[in-house]
Amino acid sequence: MNSKKTNRLVAILNVIGIISIYILYFGSKYLTHFLGAPADGSGSAFSIFNDNIITFLINNIQIVLAMIHGCLSVFNIICAVQNRKNRKLFFWQLVFGIYQIFGVLNTTIFLDYYDVSEWVTLIVSNIIPMIFALINLILIKKNKPKVIQVISYVGVIIWSVLSIFDIIGTYWEIVAIVMQFIYIHYQEKDIVESKERKCVNIILYYVIQLILVLIFAFIVLYSLIATKIYEWNWEKDLEDLQSKILTMEGVTNNRQYIPVEKDYKYGFIDTNGEEKIQCEYDRITFFTEMEIEGKKCNIALGKKDDKFYIISKSGDNIVIEGELETFFKRLYDYFWELVMTNMFNEEADNRIAYINTFDMLFQAMMKEEENNFEEIEINNKNNTITLNTDDYDYYYNFENYSMKIEPIYDDIELEDYYDDNYYYDDSDDTYYYNNSHYEETKYNVTITKKNGEEESNIVYLPGIDEYHVNLDTYEYEPILETFSNGYIEFETEDKTKRGWYDENGNMITIPSSYEIEDIKDNKVFLYNENIGSIVIDMSGRTLLQARLLYMCGDTFLVKNNKDKMVLLDENLRTITDEYDKIIPNVQIDISPSYSSYYQPVY
Repeated sequence: MNSKKTNRLVAILNVIGIISIYILYFGSKYLTHFLGAPADGSGSAFSIFNDNIITFLINNIQIVLAMIHGCLSVFNIICAVQNRKNRKLFFWQLVFGIYQIFGVLNTTIFLDYYDVSEWVTLIVSNIIPMIFALINLILIKKNKPKVIQVISYVGVIIWSVLSIFDIIGTYWEIVAIVMQFIYIHYQEKDIVESKERKCVNIILYYVIQLILVLIFAFIVLYSLIATKIYEWNWEKDLEDLQSKILTMEGVTNNRQYIPVEKDYKYGFIDTNGEEKIQCEYDRITFFTEMEIEGKKCNIALGKKDDKFYIISKSGDNIVIEGELETFFKRLYDYFWELVMTNMFNEEADNRIAYINTFDMLFQAMMKEEENNFEEIEINNKNNTITLNTDDYDYYYNFENYSMKIEPIYDDIELEDYYDDNYYYDDSDDTYYYNNSHYEETKYNVTITKKNGEEESNIVYLPGIDEYHVNLDTYEYEPILETFSNGYIEFETEDKTKRGWYDENGNMITIPSSYEIEDIKDNKVFLYNENIGSIVIDMSGRTLLQARLLYMCGDTFLVKNNKDKMVLLDENLRTITDEYDKIIPNVQIDISPSYSSYYQPVY
């Protein structure tokens, strides 16, 4: 057996090793969250502070963890063999060593194989300790066994059974260390080691393990401390920058600005089409409302000539300097490679999502959890009415007519129909409604006009939602989506025509090859995959035909015959200069079909 002193040293070094593992694991979570690096060490990442030790850590965390686990397992198994005559201590050192072998396998081989890892965990963490405990219980001598010995083996069996049924977690390494200290305390004899064994123990326990543990602890602690120091430095620079922002002109301007691009440079126009900030920046974000020292400021981030700027709506700017500039440049390089290329722009030729990606970076730098940036939402077909219901029929009274909607289920039992259109997602233990049936459900719609005249037709209603949930009451209430002017869309039973019910309940039809995007201000906005976007008046006269049409607020985004984007007012008159791209919201920024560097699909 090893002496008490040697066994105690092994147990102490085990404690240091496990603390290093936990610090490394949770510290890497902090580092990777703060730096944006992969949390599992996969892929390539670097320190935004250009620190080689931190870069080594976040890129090799699996290797470092495996080495610590491996060293601990080797030392404990060797120590267990040398303590084989002390069966009680032998057992717990062997359990600890086996558990560390599993740690090596889990961080190198089983990380991406959850099912395999689960089975290995079951065997190594539960079944093997239980078998060892049963064997030791059987081998306990009948003459005065230690009570703590019996309790520990019985405890192992109970703990293993509870772990198998996932009632408690598996923390054998902690339990094993505690039991090692207990049995070292109860060790009956202080063995005098031979010179050969003492030499081996000194090399194994006093030198190698101590050096390795200290090296790992140094890497972890240095990385955490250095990162915290860097973070303090750039946070101080951020505070100074925020103080400067409060002195800028135009930061309290609430007028909405729209990003535009011309000749690969970015600037801003207002909603009236007037250019407010000329196109001189290589990158920009949407203007974002941020609260600084209790004051609401509207600012944007810009990049020009490898410098980063905070921009106000007056065109005033502040250059970002110091540690914050270093932090931001590294973060920019990382974001651009990981987010821009991998998520949005794999082809690297569409020039899409440039603003959205830069906006994500801006939020990260300013520590903003929510995106409060200015964008103009889609405003077509966004009105809804709540339908009255009677059994399974729906009703609504308009100013000049009333409507009765009777679903047609084609001889299918209603309960079966209802059940068939729900599906269960076991990934989040939630039921979802499959609303794709709306396009297939026919309705007998009866229109009753003020003069008592009735007309019934079987149609499809694309805008109906029979199982809409009221978020205030959490009760089902059927709704019907309408166009901006309140007209209701339908499609004929034979699907050859689509159209709308006008203000008097009359059915107006057009060929089904045209999609109706909205009806607003006595204008009908249509789309045809062969022709593009078309605007007609209520008499059917064509007012505008364009390759691209997007309704944003009271204006319309159009691509003209020069392949340039312009904004039109409500009377369809051009109110802006020509730009390569006008970007009123995220949808346009991330959609290749809106980019002038990508052929629109019609």
